[in-house]
Amino acid sequence: MKINVDSDDQYEGTSITIQTNEWTDVQIMSFIKKDTQERLFGIEGDQTILLQPDKIDFIYAEDRKVYAAIDNRRLEIRMKLFIALPIGIGLALPFIIKN
Repeated sequence: MKINVDSDDQYEGTSITIQTNEWTDVQIMSFIKKDTQERLFGIEGDQTILLQPDKIDFIYAEDRKVYAAIDNRRLEIRMKLFIALPIGIGLALPFIIKN
């Protein structure tokens, strides 16, 4: 994902431009209109941990499971990648898919 920010006094409001070949108009509008921040939870052992977005290095899928990498730790995120992806994009996290 590439994000360009241009802040200048000549602008009177906020303008968003999205260029993509995969999302539909409905998905894009739904993403923009969200007013609540979704959260990611990781599983480590028998504990559920609220993940801090600024601490997550990246999110990846391996062997049909989704994980968040934080330093040397790997926490399982118990949701499908296609569900975690929009949340991660909202948090500006990179995604890696491994087979």
